[in-house]
Amino acid sequence: WVTDVNESALQRVKSNFPEITLVQGDDIFDIEADIFSPNAVGGVITPERAQTLPVSIVAGGANNILSDEVSGLILKERDILYAPDFVINSGGVIMVACEIEHLSFDTARQKTEAVYDRTMEVFKVAREENVTTQEAARRLALRRIDAARKKPHQRPESAIERISVLC
Repeated sequence: WVTDVNESALQRVKSNFPEITLVQGDDIFDIEADIFSPNAVGGVITPERAQTLPVSIVAGGANNILSDEVSGLILKERDILYAPDFVINSGGVIMVACEIEHLSFDTARQKTEAVYDRTMEVFKVAREENVTTQEAARRLALRRIDAARKKPHQRPESAIERISVLC
């Protein structure tokens, strides 16, 4: 199922991929599916939508998918797994840092492959500490920053080292 605010874009997608089903506007929030993946507009998961969204997982490329913290709490209460966008989308920032440092594509790929492990770590912390995945991701990021600060005289020299502290 696919939707977009641009009708001509929808028609182009349909002509290139005739097997997809087009959905109009907010009807997308009523589709029963395994995964809901917003990839363009942030803030689409409001508390009201979190209450009724008929999916098991929310994970997408849009920034700030959740409109607020309450939305994340509702998803957690409903056992809908939310993959925080700033974790699963960190590959782009990693790639830019590697480009700035003139590192190889293979190095960038290796570093972005760690995003999966970080995401799994977020899910584990959320489960163990009984918090939302958004809160777990924040806690992990703060722990990594704190650990990096405690290393004596080892301030990150390069962009990739600075980014690696967070990712």
